[in-house]
Amino acid sequence: MKRLKIMSILVALKAYLGAKFDKAQSCGFAKMIKNADAKTLGEISFEIDKRAGKLIAEADSSKQDFKSEFDKRISALSEDERAKFKEEFAARYNEKVLNLSVKEAQELGLKIIEN
Repeated sequence: MKRLKIMSILVALKAYLGAKFDKAQSCGFAKMIKNADAKTLGEISFEIDKRAGKLIAEADSSKQDFKSEFDKRISALSEDERAKFKEEFAARYNEKVLNLSVKEAQELGLKIIEN
């Protein structure tokens, strides 16, 4: 579960910050940083850290909610059903990971789940 939590955080950060920086760069964000003084850079850095912190908190909350519901679902199953459920879950997850390029999987920190 810890690995899934970290993956979610990284995916969320990459998606959010990537979109924000792409948009910002097209608006001259790179030029603004290049010519900025220490005060402006401090404000920009703080804003980036603040946004990243919010995303991490949201990702943590989502992962906790997921883990809680997953554990409830698993605990309600018999041993055989639980094993089958986990096997199906891992197979579907692994299928998604294997459909990524090696570079993308490495950048996101995604690895297959071993049973």
